[in-house]
Amino acid sequence: TTLPNFALIARSVWQKMFGSREIKLGNVRDHPEDYAELERLLAEGLVKPVIDKIAPLAEAVQSYKTFEAGGTVGKAVLRIA
Repeated sequence: TTLPNFALIARSVWQKMFGSREIKLGNVRDHPEDYAELERLLAEGLVKPVIDKIAPLAEAVQSYKTFEAGGTVGKAVLRIA
């Protein structure tokens, strides 16, 4: 999700305490200049996006329904070409 919810925050705390990975939460929608910093972090490999599924555009509706139902980790990427 773009905005952290209780489940994501709880998972982040659990991972930090007991897991091998740390989950970072953030929201840059209000500050466009933050996108440049995020781009730099991605380019340097310091931040890695979590992708749950890559699907063709024709499966967009089903992908949206799956994510709305919950239980997924990461983002869905729709392949246009």
